[in-house]
Amino acid sequence: MSIPGQPPSVNHLYKPAIRESAKGSYRGFVKADGVEDYQTVAGLCVKMAIPKLWKGFLQHDHSSQIRMTYWFHLADDIDCSNAFKAIEDAIARAMGVNDKRFLPCAAGKDLGNREPWIDVEVSLE
Repeated sequence: MSIPGQPPSVNHLYKPAIRESAKGSYRGFVKADGVEDYQTVAGLCVKMAIPKLWKGFLQHDHSSQIRMTYWFHLADDIDCSNAFKAIEDAIARAMGVNDKRFLPCAAGKDLGNREPWIDVEVSLE
């Protein structure tokens, strides 16, 4: 499957914010601008690419690890290991699984793409 766009780095996933709760205000963190949009698009790509039957199997088979192989086609250089978190959170949510089962691997990276994207291959271990 392909996911369009340049993924946010884990270093840029969250920003400090004042949060409100029943007990009052406190300092915390919220997703940075654009992160939720990127994850929504990634999740839609997953839902279109992975058959419902396969997602159902993954949700009921808790013993299999899931190999995630990534090929990054980026506009700007990033640390690929820092990009895994935003992508995998979106993929896990769309697949209905816990991302602790993922075994990520960056198989390649090229730079200078005007319209960046990531190719993802999913397989069971």
